Amino acid sequence: MKAFNVPRRTRVERASALPVDRRGESRRVPQPPCGGARALAGAAAKGAETELVHLYDHDFTGCVSCFACKKIGGKSYGRCAVNDGLAPILEKAAGADILLLGTPVYFGAETGEMRSFLERLLFQFLTYTPDYASLFPGRLRVGLVYTMNVPEQYLP
Repeated sequence: MKAFNVPRRTRVERASALPVDRRGESRRVPQPPCGGARALAGAAAKGAETELVHLYDHDFTGCVSCFACKKIGGKSYGRCAVNDGLAPILEKAAGADILLLGTPVYFGAETGEMRSFLERLLFQFLTYTPDYASLFPGRLRVGLVYTMNVPEQYLP
């Protein structure tokens, strides 16, 4: 894994879409710490404030296309209006300096939980202006860590 410098006072959020059972244990065979866990630990060792969020622990849906986040001058302009278990996570993610996303690959794509998270995180900042400008107030470095049960020789 490539190392990177983490400036002091950096906030790193990690959203994990790995299914876990009710006891909080992964439903997969125990493995050495995944790349995402190592990256988060490395950032913490460099002085970053870190938090791991398990998406399966929260009750939420994907974007419901209410368009409240699009109504210029509306109370929810630029932020998701749905008030469920994902609302505080979206706020934390938007305030992070680095966002690490971890998900297994199911049927060639991220899990449904991760997809719902991404819909809600990204759509609130999208505008329907001619250049599709973003309402996001800054820049956010993002890393994606994924896993799938495929031997490396079968990957393109």
